[in-house]
Amino acid sequence: MKTTFCLGVAMALASCSNSERVERPINLASGGAVAFAELFGITEQRASQDLPASLVQCLHRAHEDFSLALDGKQPLYAKSKGAFSDGGTSLWEDPCYTLVIFRQLTGICDKGTGLQGAIFGPELRFRPTMTETDVAAISRTRFVTMKTGKIEGAEFNACAP
Repeated sequence: MKTTFCLGVAMALASCSNSERVERPINLASGGAVAFAELFGITEQRASQDLPASLVQCLHRAHEDFSLALDGKQPLYAKSKGAFSDGGTSLWEDPCYTLVIFRQLTGICDKGTGLQGAIFGPELRFRPTMTETDVAAISRTRFVTMKTGKIEGAEFNACAP
């Protein structure tokens, strides 16, 4: 009974996936380059001069991991805390931040017609112990269609009613 149920669930999941794997599209690569100042509003040199060393180290690690995630690579400093069953989103933790790398299957539909695809990209959140308020996430995510793997030239697909 248990084997039949597990097999049924696996077959249902396979049929819903349109037999397409969620992979990181090549046109989302940024070369892993995002400026420190673009993320945090301060240059790394100025941060080193004006901020406590522990905070500068935290920002450096967060910048490095965020840049790697943008380039489709695994973070260097944060440790993996597992993945979700949504297409491959993964959770990474560092003592001062969490990093979610989205690879989330989704559809944008209206009345049975729309786009099937996935959301890709990193989201960075500092731990509550590092902030004075509930800080919004720093993110760089994009929706990409499954058929083309490109942002432009999206094709319309049937969506579940």
